[in-house]
Amino acid sequence: MACRDVEKAKKVAKEAGMPEGSYTVMKLELASLQSVRDFVANLKAFKGARPLNNLICNAAVYLPKAPEPAWTDDGFEMSMGVNHLGHFLLVNLLLDDMSKAKGARVCIVGSITGNTNT
Repeated sequence: MACRDVEKAKKVAKEAGMPEGSYTVMKLELASLQSVRDFVANLKAFKGARPLNNLICNAAVYLPKAPEPAWTDDGFEMSMGVNHLGHFLLVNLLLDDMSKAKGARVCIVGSITGNTNT
């Protein structure tokens, strides 16, 4: 699992009944393109030669009531940086590896932020 808060993810996995040792939690901050690059390097080192079969991108920022825009470490508006650019870089950096897996899939999960009636 790639996440911003490693300890919180471990706690949630435990509460969900996931057996310890059946998953790995790794730090990823989509608001930092360097963090995305570091995550991919760490993931490739961790998994070795095994190809990546599936990638589910399920992170998003939605701040409709923020009085001022927030910015990523790289100077992009926060929702654009996290919801789009961070995922784009992540997928791009992993595509070559995923092309080596049989039937590999990428899933980008949407949310209520895509609805026009919200």
